Amino acid sequence: MKILFENNSHKNPLVSIILLDWSVRESFHIFDYLDNQTVPRDRYEIIWIEYYKAIPKSMEEKIEKSLKEGRPILDTWIIVEMPRDIHYHKHLMYNMGIIATSGEIITFCDSDAIVKPTFVESIINAFDKEQNMVLHMDEVRSIDKTLYPFCYPTIERIEEKGCINIQDGKPVGFEDKSDPLHKKNYGACMSALKKDLINIGGADEHIDYLGNICGPYEMTFRLKNYGKREVWHQKEWLYHTWHPGQGGRENFLGPHDRGMSKTSLNSLITKRVEPLAENPAIRLLRTEEGCDRNHLLSEAIPKDDILKGWESDIVNRRMFTLSNIRYYPLAYLKILPVLFRALSVIDKKNDPVLNLGKFLKKNVEKDLKEESAGVKRSNSIIARLIRLVWKILKWAYWRHYFIYRYNKAAIENCWHFFYNHLIPDKTKEIALFGISDIAKIIIIIAKQTGIRIAGIYDNAEGLKFSGYMVSHYMNLKDYQGKILISSAINIEEKAGKLKALGIKEKNILVM
Repeated sequence: MKILFENNSHKNPLVSIILLDWSVRESFHIFDYLDNQTVPRDRYEIIWIEYYKAIPKSMEEKIEKSLKEGRPILDTWIIVEMPRDIHYHKHLMYNMGIIATSGEIITFCDSDAIVKPTFVESIINAFDKEQNMVLHMDEVRSIDKTLYPFCYPTIERIEEKGCINIQDGKPVGFEDKSDPLHKKNYGACMSALKKDLINIGGADEHIDYLGNICGPYEMTFRLKNYGKREVWHQKEWLYHTWHPGQGGRENFLGPHDRGMSKTSLNSLITKRVEPLAENPAIRLLRTEEGCDRNHLLSEAIPKDDILKGWESDIVNRRMFTLSNIRYYPLAYLKILPVLFRALSVIDKKNDPVLNLGKFLKKNVEKDLKEESAGVKRSNSIIARLIRLVWKILKWAYWRHYFIYRYNKAAIENCWHFFYNHLIPDKTKEIALFGISDIAKIIIIIAKQTGIRIAGIYDNAEGLKFSGYMVSHYMNLKDYQGKILISSAINIEEKAGKLKALGIKEKNILVM
């Protein structure tokens, strides 16, 4: 670990802004926007943390220019100096940022975003009104490729073309109440009091959070369990323009639900406050006074035995890919039929082949409507038939693609849970609550790993499931071991039923 640059002119900032890089940033425009704020520069500090060893020349030039002008654009530049074969861990960088900060309020921000001049002022004003909260700002994202390389477009230009999540001048997540966890951008910008972040143990450094999945919202959910209120700023948000690899390149993906960390989402169900893996330096910061900052930063780097588990070759084995079949051939041969069976399930209500008459009528009406609007196309019987067959094939492709992606993610989540939770905890046996394809996958992986299935439980009994007789879940009241909820739906309801039976919270496992 090395502190490459430090500006000591801002002694008592109120807000500390933490920006991350893992040798992927091409443009450092955020410094220009953060340098143009409505509040005095000494009220906020900016900390840049690089995971590997990259020292971008354009960033060095920006800093040198700002120093000559007597207005440093950066306050602390930390290089963690991790080896390239170690997967990046954003949560480790968050914790190093928490240690390095001087401000009362800490802001974790997308490091290639555009912020308005009122960005810092809005954070300060929000915490002036209320302290008992965690503050989020959403992000408007543009896919307009003409804005790359970054050309400092105006906000009006960004909103004019290519924005995929804006409605009536606001991010769509503000109005869409159907699925706020996935509609809002929880990873764009989060602010919380430094003392609160330390009290909950900082960012969780469990191996589930390696790579692209998760972000500061992991702390948000535990802060909520700690008693803080989740607040979304209704007038201030960020902007992001397209660049290559914006979704990540060759990233390791931990357990997730459509991009949201499953491990983090599960903390909302279990009401867990403490991290699964607390950084030792954060623990020192939480439990002892007067610790030297530089000493804490060096103590924050994980020991070799932990870093070994973060090596690319090891963590990539958790991915359900054909290249990994050599490691688990028998398990793969048993799991693949479960995956393909899911792809073959017919949605009778919406299947165009089973509802050909309705599908034909709908497409004829659409063709007539487009013709009346001036759309010119061939209307011969053959042309219409080709268009119909093409639409059916396209429907079938996308339907099966998304079902495949969903079930592949479910398989990987099961895989992660065994290798990242059960095996490290030396778990010998588990009981399953729930019968589903996920339960079948769990049974297969349990046999692969030597973990015994003590029984299968559900709301009914007497059924035979994957070689086990299903018992009613009420019979679990005397079971002293760990119970894994083996279902993708009604998880919170199932957890509630187990708690009502008097099952200890530590024995209720959620994937």
